[in-house]
Order: sequence, then structure tokens, then C-alpha cells
Amino acid sequence: MHANDMPDIGTRFALFTLFHPESSQLSDDSKIGDSCTVEGRVSIKNSTVGSHTTIRANVKLNNCVIMDHAEIGAGYCLFGECTFVTCHTVFGFKT
Repeated sequence: MHANDMPDIGTRFALFTLFHPESSQLSDDSKIGDSCTVEGRVSIKNSTVGSHTTIRANVKLNNCVIMDHAEIGAGYCLFGECTFVTCHTVFGFKT
């Protein structure tokens, strides 16, 4: 699905919420789980995102598997031969 084919900002789809769809790209070969939040300027290609996951702004995912209840911090790029982020992981935030 290309950003131009998506509805208005902050649209709740059947399974997830996408903010700023005009600036985001979700490829047809990607799967987004139930109750996810995807912020603006996000690119998700050939990836699977688990349920209840938050993808912050300016994130690029390519060939990734993100498990349930994970959070990917703003500005991160995850590429590679099947990058894997486990359940309940907060990736990209300092404590």
C-alpha cells in the first residue's frame, strides 16, 4: 500500500493506526499486527510487525520481524537478513 492510497492523517484501520499516511510507505509484502501504532515518515518493507507494537516517526524497517508489544524508537533503521526484535523490547530509547 502506498501512502497516496491511504486515508487521512491518524486513520484507524481495521487492525492498526497510521499517523501521517501521506509520508509513510507500507509495502504489500509486509504484515502489521493488531492494535499497532505507526507514526509518520515510516517505511516498512518485506517485514512483519507483531500486535500491540509502536513504531515511532522516521523509522525504516526492511526484512524485519518485530514481535508483539515491541517499541521501535524514532529515527532507527533496521535492515538485514531478517532482523529480529523480541517481545516486549523497547528498541532505541535510553534509560
